[in-house]
Amino acid sequence: MGSSVEHRAGAGGNGGTGAGGHLWVRGGTLVGEHGAWRADVLILDGKIAAVGDPAAWARLPQLDHVPVLDASGRHVLPGVIDVHVHFRDPGLTHKEDFLTGSAAAACGGVTTVLDMPNTIPPVSSAAALEQKRRVIEGRSYVDYGLYGAITEDDGAELDAMAPAGATAWQLFLGPTTGNIRAPELGALLEPLQAIAPRGPPVLVHADARSG
Repeated sequence: MGSSVEHRAGAGGNGGTGAGGHLWVRGGTLVGEHGAWRADVLILDGKIAAVGDPAAWARLPQLDHVPVLDASGRHVLPGVIDVHVHFRDPGLTHKEDFLTGSAAAACGGVTTVLDMPNTIPPVSSAAALEQKRRVIEGRSYVDYGLYGAITEDDGAELDAMAPAGATAWQLFLGPTTGNIRAPELGALLEPLQAIAPRGPPVLVHADARSG
């Protein structure tokens, strides 16, 4: 995902950390891919700066000013990344929007979301991607990435959307919100060949085409 994920939780202020984006999570049991273990977590400027025994952090002069969260008797889990959300922003916000969707994500422990492109208008051009980014700027409680749609009309846009910040591509083979029609089955090879050497990845909604 890299730079295509927006590290802006504008609606959430400092994202739950203390003043200046600092927080010391102390006394908890961390849970990760290798099991569970006792360790502290130090967050500075909104990023994890250290994990482990706080005795090794004595060299950090700013520790005296870092707020402490006592996690004794609790498990500390990494944030979840949800790679498939539909926040319906813009165009269908009577169903959901980035503010409400990202708030629900944060409440459930999800810290990064990747939003699908079948909005109105669909995210099928660099201009539409930038328009969507402006609409949701400062209205997310979590980090986010935005998909670009592969359509039968956007061949020339594929070169522009990735540098513009598309996190990945979504290909809807069947009908979907926003009337996003994919290239005909025989023409799918061309955009896929263009994307393959440079990325980002392509996700496929593998429905049967109705006509």
